[in-house]
Amino acid sequence: MVTKEAIRAQLERILESRQFVRSQSLSKFLRYVVEETIADRGPGIKEYVLGIEVFGRGENFDPRIDPIVRVQAAKVRSRLEEYYKSEGSEDPLIIEMPKGAYVPAFQARDQPQPALARKKVKPLGWKLALIGGAVLSGIVILVLTRPRAVIRAEELQQITFDRLATFPTISPDGRFVAYAADRAGRGDLDLYVQQVVGGAPLRLTTNEASDITPDFSPDGTRIVFRSHRGKGGIYLIATLGGQEQHLVDEGWNPRFSPNGEWIVYQGTSSKPMGDLYTIPANGGSPRLISTGDDMAITGAASPAPDGKAIIFLANRTEKDGTKTPDWWVVSAQGGKPQPTGLLPSLRAATLDVRHGAWFENAFIFSVQRNNLSNLWMVEMTPGSWLPKGSPRQITFGSAKETNARVARNGTLVFVNEHLLTHIWGIPVDFASAKITGSLIQLTSDLSLEPGSSADPPVFALAAGRLAFASSRSGNPDVWVKDIKSQVETQITKNPWPEDKPLLSPDGKWLCFRNRQKTKSDLYVIDLTKSVAAQICEDCGTPSAWSSDGKTIVSVSESKQAVVSIDRESGRSELLVDMAALHPGGDLRVLQAELSPTAHLLGIVVNDHIGFLAPFPRGLRSMENWITVTKNNGVESMHFSPDGKRLFYFIRTGSGMNLMSMPLGPDGRPAGQEVLMQQFPATDRLPWTTWISVSDGYLAVRLTESSSVNIWKAQLTR
Repeated sequence: MVTKEAIRAQLERILESRQFVRSQSLSKFLRYVVEETIADRGPGIKEYVLGIEVFGRGENFDPRIDPIVRVQAAKVRSRLEEYYKSEGSEDPLIIEMPKGAYVPAFQARDQPQPALARKKVKPLGWKLALIGGAVLSGIVILVLTRPRAVIRAEELQQITFDRLATFPTISPDGRFVAYAADRAGRGDLDLYVQQVVGGAPLRLTTNEASDITPDFSPDGTRIVFRSHRGKGGIYLIATLGGQEQHLVDEGWNPRFSPNGEWIVYQGTSSKPMGDLYTIPANGGSPRLISTGDDMAITGAASPAPDGKAIIFLANRTEKDGTKTPDWWVVSAQGGKPQPTGLLPSLRAATLDVRHGAWFENAFIFSVQRNNLSNLWMVEMTPGSWLPKGSPRQITFGSAKETNARVARNGTLVFVNEHLLTHIWGIPVDFASAKITGSLIQLTSDLSLEPGSSADPPVFALAAGRLAFASSRSGNPDVWVKDIKSQVETQITKNPWPEDKPLLSPDGKWLCFRNRQKTKSDLYVIDLTKSVAAQICEDCGTPSAWSSDGKTIVSVSESKQAVVSIDRESGRSELLVDMAALHPGGDLRVLQAELSPTAHLLGIVVNDHIGFLAPFPRGLRSMENWITVTKNNGVESMHFSPDGKRLFYFIRTGSGMNLMSMPLGPDGRPAGQEVLMQQFPATDRLPWTTWISVSDGYLAVRLTESSSVNIWKAQLTR
C-alpha cells in the first residue's frame, strides 16, 4: 500500500525537478490534485473547480470557452512523462495523470533497483553510509541509523474567521491563542486572545496604533508584543487583559526566554535592520547581543530550548563583499554566530525562509516556493543547536502558511493567507501632486505576486499601454495590455522566465529581462513589428528609459553598478560604480532613473536613501549627490513627465505613504515633501514600491488579503 507520506515525499521530488521548479502554475496544479486525492476528495476534482481554485478564473469560468485547465493538464502529463524518463527514472513511486481525467494515480515500482546501483540516491527518513565501499557495510549502517519517527502535522482546522487575523502565538499549555486582527475597522491591528478549542475572543489592546507579534510567557500569564504607538516599542500585558507595561522604545519581534526571565528582540542600531537585544522581563536596561559588524539581521530571533543560544535570520557580508543568508546560532551572551546551513540546503527552490519556532528539539519555519508558503521542520542537536538532518515539509496547503508557533503538547498554530495582487492606476495632477479621482484597477490577472523589496516586480504604463509580467501560462512571461480596448497580448512565450518589462515613453519600444541562462540578458522589441532582439548579456535589470527612447538604464545583477545601454547598437557605458564610490562599504543600488531632461540621475540605495546625482558629470563622486528626503525610507523614485516632481513611497509603522517632492530648476528639492495618500497595512498595500508615471496616472502594484486567518494542527511522531 502506498502511504500518504510516500506520495508527498515523491511530490516534493517532482516539484524540485527541472521540469517543475520554474513553473509556478504547473506546480500549483499538480500539488492541488495530489493533495485533494490523498484527502479522499478525488471525485470533486473537476475542470470547473480547477479553473477557480488553481487558476483563479472566478465563478463565471466556462470550461467550454476557456481551455486553460485542459491545456495545463496536458503540460503536467508531458512534464511528468519527461521527469520519469530522466531524473525520476529510478524513483520508488510513480505519480501520473491519466488522459481524460484530472485525478492522479499512484503506483509503486514493482522491482526497484538496489540503492547502490541508482544514479541519484534520495533517502527519506534514513541515513545511508558506506564504509570502505563495501555493500554489506552500507546495508548494516542503513539499518542501524534509522532515526526516531518523523514529525507530522495532522488534524488541520481553521480557528479564526476574519478578513485579517495574523501573528498568532499559542500558550505553552496549548489552551489559548493570541493574535492581531483588524476587527475594530479603523485600519489598525489590535491583540485578541481566545481558547484554542473555540469561544468568543477577548480584546486585549485598544490603542489606535497597530499592536502585533505577541508571544506568551513560559507560565502563560503574560504576553509581550510590539506596538506602533509613539516611537514603536515593546510592551507587556496580562494574558486575560489589564494595564499595559512599556518595556523599551524602538523594538520589534519580541520573544520570551524559556525560563521567562528575559526577552530577546530586534532594536535600533547603526545597522539598517537593527541588532539583537535582551531585556529583563520585569523591566530594566537592554543588553546588546553582539553578532559582529558583518551581520545584518533580516528576521525574528528565537531563543533555543535551553535558553543558552539564540537562532536568528541574517545576511553575513563576506570579505569579498558577497552575502551569506542563513539561520544563524549565537550564544545568548553574544559572540561569533555559527551558520546552520538551512538556507543553502533549500536555496535552489526557495524564495523566502522565515518565522522560526520550536517543538521539543525541532525547529519549524516557513518556506516560500513556487508561489506557495508551507511549514518545514528540522531536528536540531541540543547544545550546538545545529541541524542533524535534512529539513522536511510538514504542511502541504495551497495557500501561504506562515508564522508557526507550537505548544508543549504539539498543538501548532499558523497563518493561512490568500492574497490578491493587481496593478492599479492613481489619477494625479502632476503639477500640484493632487489625486484627482478614485483608484482604477488596470489588471485582473490572479497570477500576479506581491513581490519583495529585494527583487521588486517591474511594470510600465506609457502611451495607453501597460506592460507587466504574468505567470498565467506556467512561468513568467511579458504581456502588454491596451488600456482603451482592454486587449492583452502575450509578448514572450518561451519556457524560461522573462520579466521586468519597461516601455519607452512613447510606448513603441519594450525592454525586458530574459533569464534563459543563469545570468540576466536584456532584449528589446519594437511593438509595431513584434520582433525581439538581444541588446546585451548579463546586464542586470532594466530600470529606466531615456525620454527619447534611445537609451536604457540598467542596474547590474550585483547591484554594485548602473549602466546605460544604447538601444540600437547595444553599446554599454558604466554610469555608477558603487564599489569605487563607497569602497569597503555595503551600499547597493536598488533603482536608478534618468530625469526627462537628462540632467539628473535618481539613485536609491539599500539604506533606503534616495539621491539625485548631476548627470553625467556628478556620477564619479558622491560629494555632489543631493539627498532627496531625510526620512530614510525611500525604496524607489520616479520623475513626473516634466521632471519637476519626484514620486516615491515611504514605509511607516502602519503601512506605506505615497509622497511627492517638488524640484527646482537645478534639480534640488524645492519645498516640503507632500503626503499624497496613506496605504494602511490592513488594506490594499504596495508590498513593493515601484511606480510607473504616465498618462495622468501613477501605476502602482497593490496587494490585499482576501482571507488571512489562524489555523491549528496537531504535531505527532
